[in-house]
Amino acid sequence: MTAGYTATEAVVYSLLLGAGVLALRQVIAGLALRMSGRFFAATLPLVLLGALTQTLSDSTMLGFSLNAPVIFVTTAAAALLLLASGAAAERLAGLRYEWVSGGAGAVMLAYPALRLFRELRYPEAGVEVGVLFLISTLTVLILLLAAGYTHPWGLLAVAAHMLDASSTVVGIERYGYVEELPLEGMVMSLAGTAYVIFPMKLIALAVAFWVVSRACSGDDRRFWYFVFFVLGFAPGVRNTATMMTLG
Repeated sequence: MTAGYTATEAVVYSLLLGAGVLALRQVIAGLALRMSGRFFAATLPLVLLGALTQTLSDSTMLGFSLNAPVIFVTTAAAALLLLASGAAAERLAGLRYEWVSGGAGAVMLAYPALRLFRELRYPEAGVEVGVLFLISTLTVLILLLAAGYTHPWGLLAVAAHMLDASSTVVGIERYGYVEELPLEGMVMSLAGTAYVIFPMKLIALAVAFWVVSRACSGDDRRFWYFVFFVLGFAPGVRNTATMMTLG
């Protein structure tokens, strides 16, 4: 939601992301980790770490700039290392892996979180995002539940993308930011409003869920829902934190 990507950069970053996701799935399978609430607890601090580190980079608080792929690769490598360490600790010492991996991630998260908290200048931006997020998420989840869709990981992914969409709308409509992704930016320009991101997100998720539901089951399906969650939650947190610090 800061400086936009070129079409070439978007394609290259998407390919890197795809390769990283496939590698992550193989490592998780090799560690015999199930996609469960325990896995979610083990990885959430690192998802937040990547998002807030990108905010620090955007706001020049790091003293140097890091682009999104560098942060993604670094955070993914840290996640794999911590998951492997947690799995080893559980196997050898009986410690729950989510406490080992998630605890280490929380320690790493402390610096960017505290640094950004000290630099908050526009808390009202967070309130605006929060209100729009609650309205959009409750509306969509009620409609999905009424239609009989109850997969918890899928609902979590939808909520994450409502956060991303809400932060995008507030950033563009209220604070003068621009859409990073070329396709979404083009559609917003044609529509004349950033609010079009909501139906775009829902259509993309519907297609992705349909493909996953027919191609995968069990842990594989939950893994892809987790990926969809991260792809919405991380940029939503980054956008919101950036607006709350820079306006």
